[in-house]
Amino acid sequence: MDMTFNFAEESKQLENLEVKENWAFCDIGGFDKIPQYVMENKDINLKCPSKIFLHKALNLTGAEMSFNTLSNSKEYLGKHKHKENEEIIIVLSGEGYVLIDNQEIKVKEGSIVKIGTGLVRAIKSIENGSLTYICIQTKANSLISYTLTDAEMV
Repeated sequence: MDMTFNFAEESKQLENLEVKENWAFCDIGGFDKIPQYVMENKDINLKCPSKIFLHKALNLTGAEMSFNTLSNSKEYLGKHKHKENEEIIIVLSGEGYVLIDNQEIKVKEGSIVKIGTGLVRAIKSIENGSLTYICIQTKANSLISYTLTDAEMV
């Protein structure tokens, strides 16, 4: 069974997509365009509106990354946990709440939340408002070198 998401037929598509052996590029448009995207997995009959998964499109090998917009949330949707991946949520605009193992954290533009493995998590916007954020998934404890420990100045 395929567990990846693809762009739904009715979805806005990535613009200027270019994937090379060791780099990739695309335009998603302005953040206000995120609600025009719809991701789907036909094998499990699941559609996710206002979401852009980039792992498959950009051939990401060390992370999954998504852009998301939630509007007028009345309840948390998609409660889930990860076995191997931690998530980093970066709020770009709006206000909302992140639920981590029944603890509610209020977030707003500029908030950053890291959620480790095994914790139940979900996110929602405030009622009568919206929340736009980036979510990055990466394997927990996999970072060996970073910034200047991985850079080679040329």
